[in-house]
Amino acid sequence: MRSISARGDRSSASAGRRAPGPEGFPLGRAPNSDEGPPVTVPATKPWCCDASPVRRIGLMSIQVRPATPDRWSDLVRVFGRRGEDPSWCWCRRFLRSATCESAAFEPTPDNRDALRQEITHATVPPGLLAYIHDHPVGWTRVGPRSAFPGVSGNKALAKVLSEDPGVWWVTCFAVDSRHRRTGVGATLLEPAVAFAREHGATAVEGHPVDVAALSAARVGGSAIFTGTMDMFSAAGFTEVARTHPTRPVMRLGSSADR
Repeated sequence: MRSISARGDRSSASAGRRAPGPEGFPLGRAPNSDEGPPVTVPATKPWCCDASPVRRIGLMSIQVRPATPDRWSDLVRVFGRRGEDPSWCWCRRFLRSATCESAAFEPTPDNRDALRQEITHATVPPGLLAYIHDHPVGWTRVGPRSAFPGVSGNKALAKVLSEDPGVWWVTCFAVDSRHRRTGVGATLLEPAVAFAREHGATAVEGHPVDVAALSAARVGGSAIFTGTMDMFSAAGFTEVARTHPTRPVMRLGSSADR
C-alpha cells in the first residue's frame, strides 16, 4: 500500500479510455545531476505541510529539486517516449494563449528546444523534478499565474478568477510511466507550493480534475495531467470555483487567508 503521510495520489489513474474534455482546458494528451540543494518545505512557513527534505513513498525516498540547466537530461528521461517528438507539448501549453491556433502554413513548433531554452535562461527555474534513488521520476511546472497566457486567457477561468499578481499556478504534472500510481505527483505538489512561496507567491492555485465526477469508468493519465482534486485537497488546497462539473479551481493561500 502506498502512502505519503496517509495521502493518496490519484493523478495517475488507471490507463483506459480518455474522459471527455469539458469547457476550459480540454482533457486529453497535453502536453542525473544530484548537485544543489533539494527543495524543502520550510517549517517556518505554516501554509506548507512538511519540513522534511526527503519524502517517502512506501519504502522509497523522494527528493525534489529545481529544474536547472544541468538537469535537462533528467527532464527528458521523465518524459520518456513522449519526449522523442519535438512537437509534443513539452509542458509549453500554458505559455500559449488559450485562443491561439497555429496557422496551417506555420512550421511545426520545436517545443523541446523551446523548453530547453526556457530552462537555460530562466532566472527562476520553471519547474521541479522528483528523484527516487537519484533517478528522475516526475516533473511539475509552477510559476506566476500572470506568466501563463493559457490560464489568464482562458474564458472559463476568466469568469471565476480575480486579477492577483501575487498568485502562482501549478499547471501540470508528468510522471515516468514506471512510477505512476505511486504518489509521485502528490509528492511534487507541496514542494511546488514551498517553491512558489520562497519566490514571493501570496497564494498558489491549480485547475485539477475531480475524478469522482467523471463519467468514465477508467481514466487515462493523459486526461488528468493537471492533477486531481484529491491530491490538491490533501495538500491543503480548497475549492474556490468550478469551470465545469469536473474542473474545480483549487487555492492555497497564506495562513492568514485560512
